[in-house]
Amino acid sequence: MRKLFLIVILICGIKAESIAQLQKDSWMLEGGIQFGKEHLNSPDPDFNYVPEKSFSVGPKLGYFIADGLAFGLSANWGSEWTPNTGVGNGLLPDFYKSSKYSYGGGVFVRKYVEIKDELSFYGELGTELTWTRIRVKEGNPPTVNSSPAGKNLEIYGRLGLQYLISPKIGVHLSSKLMHYQSDRSDLGFVTNQKQFRTGFILDPRFGFTFFF
Repeated sequence: MRKLFLIVILICGIKAESIAQLQKDSWMLEGGIQFGKEHLNSPDPDFNYVPEKSFSVGPKLGYFIADGLAFGLSANWGSEWTPNTGVGNGLLPDFYKSSKYSYGGGVFVRKYVEIKDELSFYGELGTELTWTRIRVKEGNPPTVNSSPAGKNLEIYGRLGLQYLISPKIGVHLSSKLMHYQSDRSDLGFVTNQKQFRTGFILDPRFGFTFFF
C-alpha cells in the first residue's frame, strides 16, 4: 500500500512538473539543423545540372508571458554552395565554386493548447529578416570575388504537435500553414521577388524543445 501511494505521488509530481513547463515565467529553448540538396531534371541529355547543397541552423529562445503563451527571439545562419562539376553543366569554364552565406534573426509568438497529459498542439506566428552574401571562386588558380547579395523578409504561420518525453524535454513535429517571402537581391543588378504560399505540408520539421 505504501509503495502504491509513493508511485501515485511520483506520477502526479511528474505530471504537475510537465504542465509547469508551459506556465508563466518559464523559458523554452529550441534548435534546428537542416540539410538540403536540390536537383533539376533537364530534357537535354548533354546538360548536367549542378546540384545545390545547403546547410542551416536556427535556434529559438522563448519566455512564457502567460500560461501556454510564449514570446521569443530566433536566429538563423546558413550556407549554400554550388561546385563546378565539369563539362556540360552550363557554367563558364573559369567558374570554380559559388557559396551563398546567410544570417539573420526575428521574433515569434507561440500558443500551446494542451490535449492531455504531456501531449499538446501549438500554433506559431513569426517573422525573420535575413541578409545574404555571395562569394564566387573563379580562374586558375581560383580567386575569390565577394559581393553583397541582398536581404530576405519572411512571415510565417506554423502548426505543431508536441509530446513531453520528460518534464523538461519535448519532441515536436510541425509544418508551415502560411508562408510569405519578399526577397531583394543585388548581383550587379537589383531583383525583387515576392511569394505567398499556403498549404498543410510546407517546410515540415522535427525537433526538440527544452524547458527550464
